[in-house]
Amino acid sequence: MAMEKNKLQEELVKIEEEHRLLDEKIRMLQKNKYFTKSEEEEMKKLKFEKLRKKQEIYKLKGLLSKNTSD
Repeated sequence: MAMEKNKLQEELVKIEEEHRLLDEKIRMLQKNKYFTKSEEEEMKKLKFEKLRKKQEIYKLKGLLSKNTSD
């Protein structure tokens, strides 16, 4: 049980870091006043991936809180 919890925590840290890096990339792109078509597409992809990471974070936090209450 403790090993599974450690794996979940490690995965959570990894995904939170990926989420943070995506946020940084988005912020860098948003510094531009105007976007090229490729920048717009990149922004959409980054935002979608960031949302996906956020959903994974919530899922892992839920699993971790469930494991600690058992």
